[in-house]
Amino acid sequence: MQEASERYNIPMEVVREYESWGGMAEKDMGVEQCGDADLEALSLMMTLRGLGFTAQEIKSYMRPSPAGAAADAMRLRMLECKRVDALRAIHVQEQQLEQLDSLRHRIRAAGKA
Repeated sequence: MQEASERYNIPMEVVREYESWGGMAEKDMGVEQCGDADLEALSLMMTLRGLGFTAQEIKSYMRPSPAGAAADAMRLRMLECKRVDALRAIHVQEQQLEQLDSLRHRIRAAGKA
């Protein structure tokens, strides 16, 4: 797992978290192996982390208690909530940019007077 962490630039805390859920089940001569399914799961975990999901949210997203269509509906709700949060953050940053531009304009206008 250390090799997979280094090769694919996945923090060990993410690998350990995944292992704590029962990941890395493949073993070769007693040594855990990282298979394609594991790499896909770890990649998804990294994507979710990058989107601002907490460790508990990642676990809920990847290991939902309802199955099938109910799981997909839950995942869509989670993604929609993160999307709304991202849009709110963009709005705040746009307001900050407007304020910065206003202050810059005042300084430039005062310098021309």
